[in-house]
Amino acid sequence: MSKAAWFILILGIPSRHVAGKAPEGSGEVTTALVTQYDEASRALGPAARLAILGIHQDRSDSEGRNSPKPALTPGLLRGFPGLEARLLAGGGRAWAEVFDEALSGRSRVPLAKDDLAALALRAVLGAETDEELGEVLRAVIHWDLRTALPAVVGLLKSPDSSIRAYAVYALRELRARESIPRLTTLASSAGSEERRAALWALSELRAREAVPAVAELLEDPDPEMRMAASWTLAELGAREARTLIGRLLQDRDGDVRGMAAAALGMLGIKDLALEIEELLFDSSPAARRGAVEALAHLGKRSALPRIAGLLGDRDPGVRAQAALALAALGAAARRPEIAKMLRDRDVDVRVAAAEALGDLEPTGFEEDLAHLLDDKHPVARSAACGALGTFPSKRTLPLLVERLSDPESLVRVAAACVLAGIGDRRAVPTLLAESQALHYLNVVADPAAWARWTKRARWREVEGPRKEILESLARTAGVTLDLSLLASAAGERWLSVPCRVRSSPGPRSLVGMLREVLTGHYYFILEGTCVRVLPHEDALASWKTWWIEEQRRIR
Repeated sequence: MSKAAWFILILGIPSRHVAGKAPEGSGEVTTALVTQYDEASRALGPAARLAILGIHQDRSDSEGRNSPKPALTPGLLRGFPGLEARLLAGGGRAWAEVFDEALSGRSRVPLAKDDLAALALRAVLGAETDEELGEVLRAVIHWDLRTALPAVVGLLKSPDSSIRAYAVYALRELRARESIPRLTTLASSAGSEERRAALWALSELRAREAVPAVAELLEDPDPEMRMAASWTLAELGAREARTLIGRLLQDRDGDVRGMAAAALGMLGIKDLALEIEELLFDSSPAARRGAVEALAHLGKRSALPRIAGLLGDRDPGVRAQAALALAALGAAARRPEIAKMLRDRDVDVRVAAAEALGDLEPTGFEEDLAHLLDDKHPVARSAACGALGTFPSKRTLPLLVERLSDPESLVRVAAACVLAGIGDRRAVPTLLAESQALHYLNVVADPAAWARWTKRARWREVEGPRKEILESLARTAGVTLDLSLLASAAGERWLSVPCRVRSSPGPRSLVGMLREVLTGHYYFILEGTCVRVLPHEDALASWKTWWIEEQRRIR
């Protein structure tokens, strides 16, 4: 299951909001990801957020409006004269405004970290929209305001999936391991939505100490909790729970059976492959999908005929998963059957078929993919660009160039990435204008360096603080790593956060791993045997300068 699919599961977002794969750079839980995957996002006001946290309002102003009881420090009172009256008049929104002013250095006197922490705690409660809350939490992360953690953990109880996502993101970025006991308790005792969000937070914090408590949830009466617990254990690499997860292959709920199979596949439990394979004939589409995914993870080529039989399954999710599994298992002989799926009535199936053909080599099926370039769904057109780009030819290049003028940014970027990937300079203006996928400009600028570091694939999985991973990748590849532009407090904090990158079905090259670790927060520039990592704004400015100089040189 993809990271996006896990996001959808754990937050309870209806699958109808998702079409195909998420755009590049969405591996992180960011504001953009929340916006894309939760169209029904609802904003909570300060009163509702206070109620969620179990904090009762106990003051009213002259107009009868309730306001959170201020937690004012002497520093805040000196820094903002008349602050009490302002907060009483402005309610929860005023806390967020004062917090923004404090971070911008607009207080009368310098503020201590405790002052900022007090503001952050109330600003989390007072933010009236998701956008305001996101800004507050980003500031909490930037300034390491850990005294706001109780409020952040409390947001996991929100009925709004986007707010829960913000909270989990903040907990991970703050490396809030001190919250693990509370998260473990929350996962075992709260309502369904907050329990799933707590499990997600535990997986992001790599909370191996929570494995026994999470394993107990495999017997929870709520099927959604059994599913979430299975996946969390897989994310935590808890092979010791294999027997308990294996029992769920016989669960009365089809969704649970499918999730258990997928989790066992992720854990690499090959001795249960036969039991998993039996689910290919299950009456539940979810069970069939999970079994297909698991068998692909386990590399069970003996199951190829049965998986191929599911290309005609009545459930579109099963058809899509079967196509992807055949590609993962290297079933090139099945390409004609997969090509027919490019005209499937379901867009997710068409996308999966395009991706599968791209992985298996689309030579001979260019006409079928060219037809998909005119699909009404942008995600399908984008997938067609990606597939055609795996083996570009004189025949397909004009089609890709046309897509640089597509009305949808997703498609323009996909076409530009393919063209830049073969050194075609026509892609440069699009990538600079869209300010996305800037790493592909390395191909145009220094094709020799790109070829050198994409040629050899070595890594299947890496885990640890981001800085340690980057340094390990550089040592193994024999390149110099330049992190000098990440010397700020925010950069150092981001580098210190643990992460895990998996490669499936095969190993990734240095370039591939760098893209996964940096995940859109930062970009890299290859300069001979040196890899420079830099913030997005700096990378964009650097590439724009390079492009101006290149154009002058050519003239």
